[in-house]
Amino acid sequence: MRLEELELTLEFVFGAHRGQLRDGDSPLPYLTHVVDVLNNLRYIGGISDTAVLHAGLLHDVLEWSEVAEAELLEKFGDEVTGLVLEVTRSEPTEEQIQALDSGGISQLRSEMLLEEVSQMSARAKCIKLADRLSNFRAALQVRTPKRMERYRAKTRAILDVIPKETSPGLWEELDRLVQ
Repeated sequence: MRLEELELTLEFVFGAHRGQLRDGDSPLPYLTHVVDVLNNLRYIGGISDTAVLHAGLLHDVLEWSEVAEAELLEKFGDEVTGLVLEVTRSEPTEEQIQALDSGGISQLRSEMLLEEVSQMSARAKCIKLADRLSNFRAALQVRTPKRMERYRAKTRAILDVIPKETSPGLWEELDRLVQ
Protein backbone atom coordinates (compact mmCIF):
# COMPACT_ATOMS: atom_id res chain seq x y z
CA MET A 1 0.00 0.00 0.00
CA ARG A 2 1.38 3.36 -0.99
CA LEU A 3 0.58 6.25 1.32
CA GLU A 4 0.41 8.68 -1.60
CA GLU A 5 -2.48 6.76 -3.18
CA LEU A 6 -4.56 6.85 0.00
CA GLU A 7 -3.77 10.54 0.41
CA LEU A 8 -5.07 11.21 -3.13
CA THR A 9 -8.23 9.26 -2.38
CA LEU A 10 -8.64 11.17 0.86
CA GLU A 11 -8.30 14.47 -1.04
CA PHE A 12 -10.95 13.29 -3.53
CA VAL A 13 -13.30 12.27 -0.71
CA PHE A 14 -12.71 15.57 1.07
CA GLY A 15 -13.83 17.41 -2.06
CA ALA A 16 -16.85 15.15 -2.53
CA HIS A 17 -18.06 15.63 1.06
CA ARG A 18 -17.01 19.28 1.46
CA GLY A 19 -19.52 21.18 3.57
CA GLN A 20 -21.31 18.06 4.83
CA LEU A 21 -21.64 17.51 8.56
CA ARG A 22 -22.32 14.55 10.84
CA ASP A 23 -25.49 14.46 12.97
CA GLY A 24 -25.90 16.01 16.40
CA ASP A 25 -25.09 19.14 18.33
CA SER A 26 -21.77 20.70 17.36
CA PRO A 27 -21.35 18.24 14.48
CA LEU A 28 -18.00 17.35 13.00
CA PRO A 29 -17.26 17.49 9.28
CA TYR A 30 -18.49 14.36 7.46
CA LEU A 31 -14.91 13.62 6.43
CA THR A 32 -14.23 12.46 10.00
CA HIS A 33 -16.59 9.52 9.39
CA VAL A 34 -14.76 8.21 6.33
CA VAL A 35 -11.42 8.53 8.11
CA ASP A 36 -12.92 6.63 11.04
CA VAL A 37 -14.04 3.87 8.64
CA LEU A 38 -10.52 3.73 7.20
CA ASN A 39 -9.04 3.49 10.71
CA ASN A 40 -11.55 0.79 11.66
CA LEU A 41 -10.63 -1.27 8.59
CA ARG A 42 -6.89 -0.96 9.13
CA TYR A 43 -6.47 -0.98 12.90
CA ILE A 44 -9.45 -2.98 14.17
CA GLY A 45 -9.96 -5.19 11.13
CA GLY A 46 -6.24 -5.57 10.38
CA ILE A 47 -7.02 -5.04 6.70
CA SER A 48 -4.21 -3.98 4.38
CA ASP A 49 -6.01 -4.78 1.09
CA THR A 50 -5.54 -1.49 -0.75
CA ALA A 51 -8.77 -1.75 -2.76
CA VAL A 52 -10.78 -2.27 0.44
CA LEU A 53 -9.08 0.70 2.12
CA HIS A 54 -9.77 2.97 -0.86
CA ALA A 55 -13.37 1.77 -1.07
CA GLY A 56 -13.72 2.34 2.67
CA LEU A 57 -12.83 5.99 2.16
CA LEU A 58 -15.16 6.24 -0.84
CA HIS A 59 -18.03 4.17 0.57
CA ASP A 60 -20.55 7.05 0.80
CA VAL A 61 -19.68 9.19 -2.22
CA LEU A 62 -22.38 7.76 -4.48
CA GLU A 63 -25.09 8.18 -1.83
CA TRP A 64 -24.04 11.48 -0.28
CA SER A 65 -22.34 13.53 -2.99
CA GLU A 66 -22.59 14.51 -6.63
CA VAL A 67 -19.93 11.97 -7.66
CA ALA A 68 -21.17 9.59 -10.36
CA GLU A 69 -20.23 5.97 -10.90
CA ALA A 70 -18.45 6.85 -14.15
CA GLU A 71 -16.15 9.25 -12.31
CA LEU A 72 -15.28 6.58 -9.75
CA LEU A 73 -14.52 4.11 -12.54
CA GLU A 74 -12.26 6.60 -14.28
CA LYS A 75 -10.33 7.61 -11.15
CA PHE A 76 -10.28 4.37 -9.14
CA GLY A 77 -10.93 1.50 -11.55
CA ASP A 78 -13.28 -1.48 -11.61
CA GLU A 79 -12.20 -3.17 -8.38
CA VAL A 80 -12.60 -0.19 -6.04
CA THR A 81 -15.74 1.03 -7.81
CA GLY A 82 -17.25 -2.44 -7.58
CA LEU A 83 -16.69 -2.49 -3.82
CA VAL A 84 -18.23 0.98 -3.46
CA LEU A 85 -21.26 -0.15 -5.47
CA GLU A 86 -21.67 -3.20 -3.24
CA VAL A 87 -21.90 -1.08 -0.08
CA THR A 88 -24.06 1.67 -1.62
CA ARG A 89 -27.61 1.30 -0.33
CA SER A 90 -30.60 1.02 -2.60
CA GLU A 91 -33.66 2.98 -1.60
CA PRO A 92 -37.25 1.84 -2.10
CA THR A 93 -38.94 3.16 -5.21
CA GLU A 94 -41.99 5.42 -5.08
CA GLU A 95 -44.09 2.45 -6.18
CA GLN A 96 -42.79 0.31 -3.31
CA ILE A 97 -43.63 2.89 -0.66
CA GLN A 98 -46.80 4.49 -2.00
CA ALA A 99 -49.18 2.49 0.22
CA LEU A 100 -46.91 2.31 3.27
CA ASP A 101 -46.87 4.43 6.42
CA SER A 102 -43.58 5.57 7.94
CA GLY A 103 -43.26 2.33 9.94
CA GLY A 104 -43.80 0.26 6.81
CA ILE A 105 -41.23 2.29 4.89
CA SER A 106 -38.72 1.82 7.70
CA GLN A 107 -39.38 -1.92 7.73
CA LEU A 108 -38.96 -2.15 3.95
CA ARG A 109 -35.68 -0.21 4.11
CA SER A 110 -34.41 -2.57 6.83
CA GLU A 111 -35.36 -5.64 4.81
CA MET A 112 -33.65 -4.21 1.73
CA LEU A 113 -30.50 -3.44 3.73
CA LEU A 114 -30.27 -6.94 5.16
CA GLU A 115 -30.82 -8.50 1.73
CA GLU A 116 -28.08 -6.30 0.26
CA VAL A 117 -25.67 -7.15 3.08
CA SER A 118 -26.34 -10.87 2.66
CA GLN A 119 -25.37 -10.59 -1.03
CA MET A 120 -22.13 -8.64 -0.46
CA SER A 121 -18.69 -10.11 -0.98
CA ALA A 122 -16.58 -10.70 2.13
CA ARG A 123 -14.51 -7.61 1.30
CA ALA A 124 -17.60 -5.42 1.06
CA LYS A 125 -18.91 -6.90 4.32
CA CYS A 126 -15.69 -5.71 6.00
CA ILE A 127 -16.43 -2.19 4.79
CA LYS A 128 -20.03 -2.50 6.02
CA LEU A 129 -18.80 -3.60 9.47
CA ALA A 130 -16.28 -0.72 9.65
CA ASP A 131 -18.96 1.74 8.53
CA ARG A 132 -21.54 0.44 10.99
CA LEU A 133 -18.98 0.54 13.80
CA SER A 134 -18.30 4.21 13.08
CA ASN A 135 -22.00 5.01 12.78
CA PHE A 136 -22.88 3.07 15.93
CA ARG A 137 -20.32 4.97 18.01
CA ALA A 138 -21.74 8.25 16.71
CA ALA A 139 -25.33 7.10 17.27
CA LEU A 140 -24.57 6.44 20.94
CA GLN A 141 -23.86 10.16 21.25
CA VAL A 142 -26.66 11.68 19.18
CA ARG A 143 -29.71 9.37 19.11
CA THR A 144 -32.58 9.34 21.55
CA PRO A 145 -32.95 6.14 23.61
CA LYS A 146 -35.94 4.99 21.51
CA ARG A 147 -34.16 5.58 18.20
CA MET A 148 -31.02 3.99 19.63
CA GLU A 149 -32.88 0.77 20.47
CA ARG A 150 -34.13 0.50 16.87
CA TYR A 151 -30.61 1.15 15.60
CA ARG A 152 -29.20 -1.43 18.01
CA ALA A 153 -31.73 -4.02 16.76
CA LYS A 154 -30.88 -3.28 13.13
CA THR A 155 -27.17 -3.53 13.90
CA ARG A 156 -27.73 -6.87 15.63
CA ALA A 157 -29.55 -8.07 12.49
CA ILE A 158 -26.55 -7.02 10.37
CA LEU A 159 -24.25 -9.00 12.67
CA ASP A 160 -26.55 -11.99 12.27
CA VAL A 161 -26.13 -11.75 8.46
CA ILE A 162 -22.35 -11.25 8.43
CA PRO A 163 -20.32 -14.23 9.63
CA LYS A 164 -17.86 -13.43 12.41
CA GLU A 165 -15.06 -15.00 10.33
CA THR A 166 -15.45 -12.20 7.76
CA SER A 167 -13.48 -9.91 10.06
CA PRO A 168 -13.28 -11.11 13.66
CA GLY A 169 -11.86 -7.82 14.95
CA LEU A 170 -14.53 -5.62 13.39
CA TRP A 171 -17.35 -8.08 14.14
CA GLU A 172 -16.35 -8.50 17.80
CA GLU A 173 -15.92 -4.77 18.40
CA LEU A 174 -19.34 -4.01 16.92
CA ASP A 175 -20.88 -6.91 18.85
CA ARG A 176 -19.34 -5.54 22.07
CA LEU A 177 -20.92 -2.13 21.49
CA VAL A 178 -24.32 -3.60 20.65
CA GLN A 179 -24.44 -5.59 23.92
